[in-house]
Amino acid sequence: MDNRNQMIDLIKFIFSICIIAIHVSLFKDISSMSYYTLTMGIFRLAVPFFFVVSGYFYYKNIREERSIKNNILKIIKVFFIVELIEILIYTPILVGQKDFSILLYLWKIFSTGLGTIYWYVTSFVISLIILIPFWKKRKIGFMFIIGLILYLIAMTNDSYGLLFVGTHIQKLAIFHTQIWTYPQAGLCSSVLFLSIGAYIEEKRIDIKNVFIPILIFIVLLLGESYYLQSHQAFDANCYFTLIFLAPLLLIWCLQYSKKMFDTRIFGQMSFYVYMIHPIVLNIIRFIFPFFSSLLLFLVISVLTLFISYIIVKKQYIKNKV
Repeated sequence: MDNRNQMIDLIKFIFSICIIAIHVSLFKDISSMSYYTLTMGIFRLAVPFFFVVSGYFYYKNIREERSIKNNILKIIKVFFIVELIEILIYTPILVGQKDFSILLYLWKIFSTGLGTIYWYVTSFVISLIILIPFWKKRKIGFMFIIGLILYLIAMTNDSYGLLFVGTHIQKLAIFHTQIWTYPQAGLCSSVLFLSIGAYIEEKRIDIKNVFIPILIFIVLLLGESYYLQSHQAFDANCYFTLIFLAPLLLIWCLQYSKKMFDTRIFGQMSFYVYMIHPIVLNIIRFIFPFFSSLLLFLVISVLTLFISYIIVKKQYIKNKV
């Protein structure tokens, strides 16, 4: 086993499965309580955690003058591969619509993907391009403030949308959403959480007994998500508690030094689970539209994990040759 953080590998893997649960609306047809608190609550911690972890490690590599070019190119390469598949799936459907626009079609490909699921990838890459010059100059605070402002604006057309109906700030958020499909897409989520991860690395933040505030914020997130979702929140991407919970979870992972089994494959699989599951989901939904959310979740998870495992294993074999 190498010196990589094994707990981060495992939590990334678990959260990648949580993203599948979100996209199949797990528990929605079973229990409102579970759907509001878990699917639309706790599972929403996944993407902010991915951003925070990425910000931490990418900034660390930049600070230590290590190249990050290959990692970014790998992400872009996989994005284009899955997007080619999406083009084959969605193009016949979209072209047949009355309001079809070639410009909107092309914009969707490069902004969120035709299925609108890959906003995370485009937001990540665009944000890194903007952040890296600031990171190289060790200027994290300014972009953190910008990211926080953008995130708070996004909230007004997301989880807290009902509190800002008709306000100017929500109109601004709506305009952004019309461009990027989702309030949290573009720069409105990625800049903040990437900056937080970079700040944790820069300041070597370490909190004693960090598990206690983690538990407190988990409870707060459960309450926040249940209240907002039960009052028909617009969406469930931007919560106050995520700003604190995601970095606290990373800090806990960094403190966890116990060596387990080799977790590298789980860390690698988490990326492919995220990238592959939308395609598998669309195919299975088309073939079996009658599947319950739980059955759909189980089928999609098993198939996606299997495909991801095969890809990662082949990469290991290729690298050893």
